[in-house]
Order: sequence, then structure tokens, then C-alpha cells
Amino acid sequence: MTITPNRDRRKDVILEWEVELDRLDLEVIRIERLLSAMKPMDEKNWVAPSPSAPMPIHLLPRAVEIHQRQTAVLDKVLRALRTTTQHRTYVESISDPRDAAPRYLDTAG
Repeated sequence: MTITPNRDRRKDVILEWEVELDRLDLEVIRIERLLSAMKPMDEKNWVAPSPSAPMPIHLLPRAVEIHQRQTAVLDKVLRALRTTTQHRTYVESISDPRDAAPRYLDTAG
């Protein structure tokens, strides 16, 4: 049985689109997971650590590294919040619902 070039091309196109749709699907899944992770923690279910003894000294480097990562993450979150607030303030300043006049933004500089 011989397969015609058109049939081969059709299979290639189908495979190409299946791969592309898989890629897009994975991107959506990743973003959905990021958004669900952004929900506030349920404080009712959070349990404060209550170890029965002081931390062993050999675990100190790990604790310091975790603290450094927490500080770095907090810094990133605060920067993102500042940027978001600045963007929101800007958008609200050019889209005042009380003013129906058109607004123009010079994007050419």
C-alpha cells in the first residue's frame, strides 16, 4: 500500500497541531496551578511548629538557608505588589468613569 504525499502531509499537520495544543494545554495548566496557589492560606488549618526540644546545631545551616529564601520571596512579593499598585493607579487615572472624553496614549515616544 502506498501512501500519497497529501496523506503524509495531512498526518504531519495533525501531529504538529496536536503537539502545539499539548504545549498550550500545559501552559494553561501551569497558570491554573499558579493561580490556585495564590489563594490565601487557610489559617484555620495552619499549625505552628512545636518541637519538643531546641533545634540540633547541625540543622542551623538549613534553617538559615530557608530564612534567606523566605526573605527573598517576601522581597519579590513586595516588589510585585508595588508594581501592581502602580499599574492599577495608572490605569485608574486614565479610565475615570466620570469622564467620557477619549484618552490617547503616545506609544511612539
